[in-house]
Order: sequence, then C-alpha cells, then structure tokens
Amino acid sequence: MYFGLMGFYLYNVETCYVGIHPLHYFSRDLMKTHKMLLIFLIGAFPWLTGAYPPKTINGPEHMPQVEPEMKQANYWIRKLAEPDRILLSPAEIQALREHWLEQGLILDPDGIPERISRSILREWLRSDFAYLRRVARYHADGRPLTAQDYAVIEQNVNLKSVQGSNLIGWGLAVRRTPLRLFPTTEIATAKPLDIEFDALQSSSLRLAEPVAILHRSLDEKWLYVAAGIERGWVAAADVGRMENRLAWQHYSARATRVVMGREIRFQTTAKKLLADTALMGCQLAPAEGEKQLLDLPRRDAQGRIFFLAVRPLPPEAVSCETKPCTPRVLIEQAFKWLDSPYGWGGGGGYGDCSELIRRLGLTCGVPFPRSTTGLRQALTAQMLPSSAGDKDKLLSSLPGGATLLYLPGHIMLLLGVEKNRTYVIHNLYGIHARTQEGDVIQRVARVVVSDLSLGAGSKKGSLWQRLEAALKLDPLLDK
Repeated sequence: MYFGLMGFYLYNVETCYVGIHPLHYFSRDLMKTHKMLLIFLIGAFPWLTGAYPPKTINGPEHMPQVEPEMKQANYWIRKLAEPDRILLSPAEIQALREHWLEQGLILDPDGIPERISRSILREWLRSDFAYLRRVARYHADGRPLTAQDYAVIEQNVNLKSVQGSNLIGWGLAVRRTPLRLFPTTEIATAKPLDIEFDALQSSSLRLAEPVAILHRSLDEKWLYVAAGIERGWVAAADVGRMENRLAWQHYSARATRVVMGREIRFQTTAKKLLADTALMGCQLAPAEGEKQLLDLPRRDAQGRIFFLAVRPLPPEAVSCETKPCTPRVLIEQAFKWLDSPYGWGGGGGYGDCSELIRRLGLTCGVPFPRSTTGLRQALTAQMLPSSAGDKDKLLSSLPGGATLLYLPGHIMLLLGVEKNRTYVIHNLYGIHARTQEGDVIQRVARVVVSDLSLGAGSKKGSLWQRLEAALKLDPLLDK
C-alpha cells in the first residue's frame, strides 16, 4: 500500500506542480529536487521504520557464562533429582495425540477419506493466500512483491483444476525435503534482504514420512500433501507413490525402527555408500526377513515407490523402539544436536528451535506440534511472574529436562540453574546486542547451551526478560 501510494505521487508530482502553478512558481530544478527527495524517502522508509532487520554480524564462538563441562549432557543429568522419572507414559502419549488431533495442532493423514470434496480442497488451498499477502512482501533481493508475483504463485496452485471430488493418493517421502506454503522455490521474506527467514518455508518432511497426496500444481512439479505436522507443497520428485492406501498403511505399521543419532547414512548390501541421510526421529521399516537391514524408500522413473535393503551407519544409532520419555533421554538426545546448524523451517536440511524439540519428542514417540505457537497451545503453561525475584524463584524450582521455556517465536529446553543463572539448550539464530551504531544481531545459527542473559541491553531485551511461560511435560494439561 505504502509503495503504491508513494509511486503514484512520485509519478504525478511534476504534473501537480505544473497544473496548479501554470506560471511555474516552482522551477523544474526545484521539482527535480523534490522528486529526488521522494526517491530517497521511498528507499529509506523501511530503514527508518524498522522494516529492515538490524544489521547482522558474526556472533561469539563460545557462549558467555558457559564452561566447557556445561556442554556435556551428564553435567546436567547428574544435577537432576529424578532423571529417569517417566514424564509421559505410552497411554498418556496416545491421549495427548488424540487431544492434539482434535485441536488441529497435528494431523493424521490416515484420517483423510478416500476422496476429498471439491469445496474442502478449494478451501484448504485458498486458506494460505491471506497469510501470503500479510507476511511475504519481498523478493530475496529486497524488491517488493508485486500483484503479478502473487498472481503467478496463485496460478501454479492450480485451483481451477479442482473439479468434483478428488481421489486421494498415498506416498512416502524418499528423502528429507522442504514442505512449502506454495508450489515455488522462490524466496519471499517479511523484511527486505532477510533471506534466512523465508516466509514460504513451512517445515520439512523426514525421510520415509507418510503423506496423503491431495492435489498437483499446474506445472506438475509440486504435490499438495497432508503429513503428520501439517499440509503443504512438496517437490513431486521427492515423493514416491504407493499402490494404494492398504500398502501405505502396511509400511507405516512396519516402520518401527527409530533413528536415535543426530544423523545416519546408509550402505547397500553391495557395500555402496549412499548419499541419502536420515535425521533423528525418522521411522523406517526393517527389510523383510533381515533384522540388521532397513527398507529404504526409493522412487522409480514413473514416480512409484520401491524399497532398497540397506544397512544403517552406524547401526547402533537405530533403535527397535522409541525410548521412554524421561529427563535423561530428552537431555541426552538434545546434546546430540550440539553445534548443529540452524535452518529456518527445516531449511538447509536441519531445523530451527521448534524442530529441535519435535525431533526430541519423536525419539520418545511424542508427536509434538511443529511450531512454537503450537507447542505453547499443546502443553501445560505456567505464566512467569513479572517480578524479577519471583521469576528467578520459579525458574529455579522447575525441573530440568522436563520443562520447555517459551517466549514469542522461540522455544528452549531447560537444563537447570547454576550459580543463580538459568541454563537452556536451544537452536538459536542470533543474539540481539547493543552497539554504538545501534542494535545488531550477532549471528549464532546453531544449537547451543546458554544462560538467559543473552540480549541484555538491546532494545528487545534479554531472553530472561522476554520469557512468557514455562511449558511442562509433566503433569499433563487436563482438558
């Protein structure tokens, strides 16, 4: 709106001057000066109003107030009174899953019928456009998105092809792959040049993740799918179609092997090392009659699924079942990610703060919602007091490994308190810091252990100041 109005005014400024002042009370030189001023204001407006993100600089190599021994899981586990206390039993996890499904915080692709009506599918496809126009405003190079840009994206959604009821297809992701809000690889950002935060990047699918295939893009390069985390668009080349729903259900039921390491690789029976990898929380099926081998989903030239028997490397990083949900397990699993890179919405193949928590949950069979907002809605929340003394007292009483700390847009796993400082492990993009030139973002972009003083003195404030709630894994929210 702003750019449209200013552009209209800039285009008509000379006409206005001449029309109102036929005797040229304003010289053309003066008019040129005014036009240059307007051009400057249009370019500077985002900076003056904070539309551009603060300048990003390299962050510290080592987190302040963190000793080397604090970067070991056992350092924190030894401090816990009950490290092996069961936070969520299998029955409680199932009850949570059903509750989250009812609340729409997670999805169950298997709950989708064989066919989906035209009206429902069109409603789903249209629902994201309001978000697109509200959030995605700029190209990767900083240029504002135009009405034509939005129209191109909307055209590829292929809404016109939705006629009658659609027959649902069934498939598996054949590799780790982005889940997009729209069928495009183009980056769109909320702020100019903020390219590490692509507003169209929703999440990512893990290898062998089951999906219901709902629709296809106009260029046929994208599939609109429903996965356990949410609906979205995925590259068609990254999904293998299964023969029918029964075959899809059969593989899902057999997928009992869970990746417990941060990342594993695969070797064929001919000892060929594959480029494919699987991250923590991936569930794969054992190869028929082979205890040590896994069925790795692959895609043939026609897009159909087939399976390749492979050996996971290292073998001990794959478990035959999920682990119990205890503080020890969650902390041990979290520290396997220490120093792994940050990727907004699963970008770059890794993850962000909420993706880290989701993968910890998957190793325990807990299907956490994907976003920080979803986690805030899903778990028992205890609001933190505004009084500094009361806030510190409450934080010191919360159990490490059993509590998530929430502030808008960020989530962290509580480790414990050391020398009156509260420590967490989290996937952190950056630290807001005050300099002589103003606020900057010190880019960290990895999983770190830190205390909550990060950001102190900046306009945004420290993590401690911005904390809103403690999310408890035990006891459950009773609804």
